[in-house]
Amino acid sequence: MAAEARAEGALRWFLRAAIRYILAFAVGWFVLAGALTLLVPHPGDEDSYGLVAAGYLLFPLFGGISLVILLALSPLRFFPHLRAFGGIALAAPLLLILVAGGAGWLLLALTIIQFGFVLKLMPEARFRVTTRRR
Repeated sequence: MAAEARAEGALRWFLRAAIRYILAFAVGWFVLAGALTLLVPHPGDEDSYGLVAAGYLLFPLFGGISLVILLALSPLRFFPHLRAFGGIALAAPLLLILVAGGAGWLLLALTIIQFGFVLKLMPEARFRVTTRRR
């Protein structure tokens, strides 16, 4: 029997990255909405639900673009500097809007979520060792 190393496919890497990104976005947004609800006094309870509901609006706008960028990064999954390159690629659109005078704290929070994903949750490519029988 001989051992054979197989590289993880681009689609499998993208699916792992997409699931992790969606979970990071959801958890990050709920933490942000909860922190803002506790820190900023609101006259009614509707405002806190409005912050959570804004996440449903912002995910297609920013999260969908980030998933397309992750799909474009999937052929580079073995690149040694993928995390640095991915961080720049994912945060560049948000930082450009922020510098141009965009929505301020909202884009800053989304940029922090992007960097948190890239630094801790972006998957590394895997190799699978299989035995080959003759």
